[in-house]
Amino acid sequence: MILDNFKHEQYAHCENGAITNTLNYYCVGGQKISEPMVFGIGAGMYFLYFPLMKINNMPLLTYRNVPGFILKNLCKSLNIKIRTRKFSTAVKARLALDEVLLQKQQPVMLRAGVYNLSYFPKALRFNFNSHLIAVVGKEGDSYYISDSVMGELKQLSSDDLDLSRFARGAFAPKGAMFYVESLPKSLDLEHGIRTGIKKTCANMVGAMAGPIKGVNGIKFLSRRMRTWEKTLKRSHAIAILGHIMRTQEEIGTGGAGFRYIYADFLSESSKLLQNSSLDSLSKEMTLIGDAWREFACDAAKLFKERGEIVSFADLSDSLFKIALKEEEFFNELHKVKL
Repeated sequence: MILDNFKHEQYAHCENGAITNTLNYYCVGGQKISEPMVFGIGAGMYFLYFPLMKINNMPLLTYRNVPGFILKNLCKSLNIKIRTRKFSTAVKARLALDEVLLQKQQPVMLRAGVYNLSYFPKALRFNFNSHLIAVVGKEGDSYYISDSVMGELKQLSSDDLDLSRFARGAFAPKGAMFYVESLPKSLDLEHGIRTGIKKTCANMVGAMAGPIKGVNGIKFLSRRMRTWEKTLKRSHAIAILGHIMRTQEEIGTGGAGFRYIYADFLSESSKLLQNSSLDSLSKEMTLIGDAWREFACDAAKLFKERGEIVSFADLSDSLFKIALKEEEFFNELHKVKL
């Protein structure tokens, strides 16, 4: 059994995609919502560098909001009520999943550990416990999974799904599941856009940013990077650089990728609000995404010691320039009359 009328679409990022596919199943008020709109209204744009907290022996670094916050922010802005549940055992978690999926005939979003998702190629499985998927059907002892980073629905055994839902380590999912409890008659996207932009600006350049978040976090990483050659063993500095590159370009869409999605959000918003300033800023954000990608290419030269090798000081300078660009960008976005 697969839920009638559920249409799986592939998207750039797991949380955006799972939310988009789930909401479009309900098609509230005949409206479809796009991945960029989910990301923008959900205030997904973010940056955090917290070297005192280690994940897999590497400093905590993220280019997007905390897992779960895109869903939380989006639903609050659009007046969607989502039920969130966690469980102490796999048996209880499976029974609750089947109740919503089979009896209520609703898609169920789950937080999962990537390592035990057997439909992932082995080379891409690693200990990341904040992957968001949607369960949309069941046949025998296996479930149909809508994983938005995949091109089609996948099947996963109940045992593998249990292992994934109760993966151990940082950000352990603890069987977390999310499903729709109530929906408005229509989606007030205009209100959501205004709320999302306001929250994003606060996260990136406002008082909420603090010293390690938003633009200040990018500057902090830039300053720390400049000292690595003197304060760290070169092998350790190279390992951290590899972690930065992997986080930016491979894990969960990556830093540049999120900037491109946000640019698409602003472009779509400019049409809905009939605001040309947002379209202009969309183009600026695309250029910032390009700058992040160029930074990654230069970092790869140092990491692999190929081509015209740059120094950590050079990378620090590039990163600081990106921080200044994002600072100017979000200050301008904050000034736009919506």
